[in-house]
Amino acid sequence: MRIKGGRNEAILVEDVDIDGLRNFQRKQYELQRDEKDKFKTTPPGFDVSIVDAKLHKRLVKRIKEDIELNEKEQEN
Repeated sequence: MRIKGGRNEAILVEDVDIDGLRNFQRKQYELQRDEKDKFKTTPPGFDVSIVDAKLHKRLVKRIKEDIELNEKEQEN
């Protein structure tokens, strides 16, 4: 990553607890606020089913199905 305004390139490295992140994202917003020091809260209206799809490694399949559904709706 290049930092704007600097002369040197920099790489930032961090370990992320993916399982902890997914569990955090599945919580309701109010519960996330209580633990906001761990992860950033999800935006209003966040679709928790996306997290479930990621957990079960079905996100790509879900996206493809959504695209196909949208294409069919546009044809009609």
